[in-house]
Amino acid sequence: LGSSAPTAREGQPPGRHPAAAIVCGMAEFLSGIAAGAGGLRKTETTVTRRVVQADGTLVYVKTKETLTEGGFTATGPALQASPTCRQAAAPAHLVEDLLGGASSRVPQVFSVAEARWVDEAQLGGEAAQAAPMSLFRLVQYNVWFVEEQFVERAAGLLGILGATAPHCAMLQEVTAPLLELLKADLFIQKHYRLSDRSGATLAPYGVLLLVHRSVRMRHFTLHPMPTAMARRFLSAELLLGKEGGGCTSLVVGTAHLESMDYNAKMRLAQVDAIYGKSGAVPVDSAFIFAGDTNMSKPGEEEALPADIVDAFDVVGSSLPAGGATCGPHRLDRVWLRSGGGLWLRAGSLSILGRELTPRPSDHDGLLCEIALEVSADVDSARVGNSWHQHEQG
Repeated sequence: LGSSAPTAREGQPPGRHPAAAIVCGMAEFLSGIAAGAGGLRKTETTVTRRVVQADGTLVYVKTKETLTEGGFTATGPALQASPTCRQAAAPAHLVEDLLGGASSRVPQVFSVAEARWVDEAQLGGEAAQAAPMSLFRLVQYNVWFVEEQFVERAAGLLGILGATAPHCAMLQEVTAPLLELLKADLFIQKHYRLSDRSGATLAPYGVLLLVHRSVRMRHFTLHPMPTAMARRFLSAELLLGKEGGGCTSLVVGTAHLESMDYNAKMRLAQVDAIYGKSGAVPVDSAFIFAGDTNMSKPGEEEALPADIVDAFDVVGSSLPAGGATCGPHRLDRVWLRSGGGLWLRAGSLSILGRELTPRPSDHDGLLCEIALEVSADVDSARVGNSWHQHEQG
């Protein structure tokens, strides 16, 4: 590793030479050209594709294929995949995630007795009663999948998580090696549940949720989205106690929306897959989204659903550089939606990691504190999530 390592870019699988990433993307790239004006002449090339086998094993399969204006056609048997491209077989309960479709995921916790991470249900015991909560603290971070100064950057991230102790950490571009460092950290082992312990959802990188074990929850869910970049939405349903008994639910979730300016329509389709009437999160639920939205195109925000409240618009006016988190752009955001008997209001928003050397990522992190109030009169569709209307009402 070190300064001589090549700089990775969005979409390049981690841990491999840039040339390998070019080969893996060649089929989609050339097919797009073939569909354009003028077309392509008949060409034979070697194409590498990611294939998920029935047992959950992910392999990179090379084939000789012929490119015409109609796309790629195999012209020979599959060549044997390189062992360096092969990943370990996924546990049976993760195969559904790899093959696509929404699937419920059991929270993973560290068992001191077994000295390993296990399904939370394996620990047994009676579930703790949902406790009332008036303030919710989250960390949002695109952690950057590159290998450059990986250990040092990971140490910075772990230090931030230890110092802020969020109720939930929402991470993007997480790789299997980073997951292993998170799992080995004593603070994480003691205090957090993970949405994945094997790394099966992180090929070549993906999204990860950490939920504090003091917060009661039901499950994680991994949802499909329209995408050309293997993006998915990951959510968790949390249970918050009410004064006098009972509980209400709060959905938290993260995603890494499609990158590049020309994918603005795809990003809005992904937002609709999360927020829409038939989206992943019920429209009447209290919901906190934090993630890398990749929204930088002028006017793009104007097409967002009206019930999204951007925490930056409420408490971010004092942030440097207009709240930019990656270069000059404010890509990383925290969105709130009240509902389901729960009011949400951003209380504070701050930048994380900028003062560290090396910085944990090419993105800055966000720390957001959100005030919660259980109220029977919450109707997000009617009042548009305005906490101020609620207070003045």
